[in-house]
Amino acid sequence: MHVFTTLDEVALRRPQAITVGAFDGVHRGHHYLIQRTAEGAARLDAEVTVVTFWPPPVAVVRPGTPIQCLTLPAEKNAVLAALGSVGQVIVLPFTPAMALWPPEQFMATLAEHMQIAALVEGDDFNEPICDAVRGI
Repeated sequence: MHVFTTLDEVALRRPQAITVGAFDGVHRGHHYLIQRTAEGAARLDAEVTVVTFWPPPVAVVRPGTPIQCLTLPAEKNAVLAALGSVGQVIVLPFTPAMALWPPEQFMATLAEHMQIAALVEGDDFNEPICDAVRGI
């Protein structure tokens, strides 16, 4: 598994099935989501890429809010690597500027660095981002 810490490092040639989120703790629900991403990737002959953030978005969006991280980035990456299905993890630096990006800008920025074949997300994911993927 390869870990990228900025999008400037990313130039993925093969199609990617991606999932995006904080993935703090990489709990059973996250395992299920990544399994679904891997199943979609297999159908599309794509690789699995997990897009996550550091610092956690809530720390930027709500400064001063007490944050208890279940895992730090290195621990999270180790858990994701142990799953065996994740090809790449992209740990994006979450900034106040990124917090202001509309979903279309976020997805277009990802698409500049990879061919997004599928986006797999949980039920509580932000619908505008899903709409932005359809527009890519």
